Formats: sequence, structure tokens, C-alpha cells
Amino acid sequence: MFPKDGKVKDVITPRICDVVWHDGQFIKWTDARVHVMSHVLHYGSSIFEGIRCYATNSGPAIFRLKEHMQRFLNSAKIYRMDHSLNLNQLCEASVELVQRSGLDQCYIRPILFRSLDEANPAFGVNPFPNPLACYIGAWDWGKYLGDEAIEKGVDVCVSTWNRLTPNSMPAMAKKYLSDQRWRSKHATPVLFNIGGNHARQRDSDLRRVGDQNQGEKHSARSALCCG
Repeated sequence: MFPKDGKVKDVITPRICDVVWHDGQFIKWTDARVHVMSHVLHYGSSIFEGIRCYATNSGPAIFRLKEHMQRFLNSAKIYRMDHSLNLNQLCEASVELVQRSGLDQCYIRPILFRSLDEANPAFGVNPFPNPLACYIGAWDWGKYLGDEAIEKGVDVCVSTWNRLTPNSMPAMAKKYLSDQRWRSKHATPVLFNIGGNHARQRDSDLRRVGDQNQGEKHSARSALCCG
């Protein structure tokens, strides 16, 4: 832990779990590295999830772990990332990671991406010759928009960019989106689809909680399903 007695809990100075889950085993945080020629760095071939673990009277509690990990697996399927991972394996790895971290609360980040086979490197856009790598890390991130956000609220803006249509890119998969946040005075942008309906916003997503039979509605709106 760096450092375990840290008093400030925000985006700038997080307390970090010193181990990372990688393809079935725990490794040191400092050993979690990727090659600069990995496919993911050049072509963005990755999917991820963001999961909160909250401090409770009974100890750390991960919020809707199975649902988040199911969406993680769904995203991988959408992008044809064939792997041997399963729901129970990912959930158990996350629980053990929190236990190893010693953190009362934390943010859990699973990520799956196209890496590089250094013995037989492939440098083209085609992702399939490249091996997959899965990692899960955890850190105490505090409140993403700051402690004052709950009491004072945050300033948002309507982005000049529209959310991608579902026939442009798979809007149902969890990936980063390009937005105005880092070049705007506003805390976060709100994105609409081409029909003028709310599709997504960063940080505190507004999305429907439901099962897979609602996927058609989400897909038509370019909205991100929540497991």
C-alpha cells in the first residue's frame, strides 16, 4: 500500500493496492506492464469496467459485482475477444483483490485488451493475431468528482459531440468515449444521440437497470446497459 495511512482520499493521491490480478494470478503492481507496441496502444482494442466497493459496518461491500462483470463479459463478446474467463472467476478474483488490498473502500478496474506476442508480433489493424491480457486493479479513489460534489452539485454541459450510433460502433460495449471534459470548465459533459435523446455522461452515468431483453431499446438509443 502506498501509503496505508494516507489521509487524503481523492483522485490526485489515491491509496493503491500493491497487487494486481493478471490472467489467473496475483502479481506486484510494479510488474503490471505492457509493451509499447501492443495493439491496444495503437488501435484502442480494449474493454473495461468500473466497480465501486463501499465501506460498511460489515466490512467492504462491492456494489453489484456480478452485474458489472457480466457486462464486462458482454463487452468482450461484442468485440469478439474470445477468452477463457468466466463470471465466477472474475468475481472471486475481485473479492480476493479487495481482501489483499486492506482497503475499506475502493474502486475496482477490470480491463481486457489486445497485447503483443513478442515472439510473433503483428502490427496491423487486424486484432485477432494478438493475444488477450486481462488485469484487475484496485485503489481508493474517493468521490470521483470530489467530496463537495454531493453538497454543492457539479457543473455540466451538453457536449457538441453526439454519442456514436449503434451502427457506427458497438455502443453497448463499455469503452472510453471522446468528450469535452478535459478541455472544458465543466465537470462533465452530457451526450445525446442523433435523435436528441440522452445517451450518456461521464462519471455518474444515467442508465436503465434491467435485463437483456431491454437491450434492443438501449442499442437504438446508443445507451450503455447497466447489469
